Amino acid sequence: MNYYDDTYTNSPPVRDIWIRALPALADVKNGDYLSIQRLREAFRLEGGKKLRDVLAAGERDGLLEIDCRVTPTTYRATFILERGLRAVRDEWSGAD
Repeated sequence: MNYYDDTYTNSPPVRDIWIRALPALADVKNGDYLSIQRLREAFRLEGGKKLRDVLAAGERDGLLEIDCRVTPTTYRATFILERGLRAVRDEWSGAD
């Protein structure tokens, strides 16, 4: 039985996609609701399984709270995402 999933053979790993999206999410604060459109644009993904995987990884890492019980699904930033964005922002500003 083959368990290898080659769906993302030419796709960057989920963490790389999150890192790439940080500049587009730089103004996000704890508790902000993020539209699916904003997340698609930040991650440069149209949708589908890869976007779901990226969002699920963000929830596992504590960056987002996803509420699938409502329609449409809501995506809310956590303090961990805000703190991480602040750290990256401080690092970027220190590089000048």
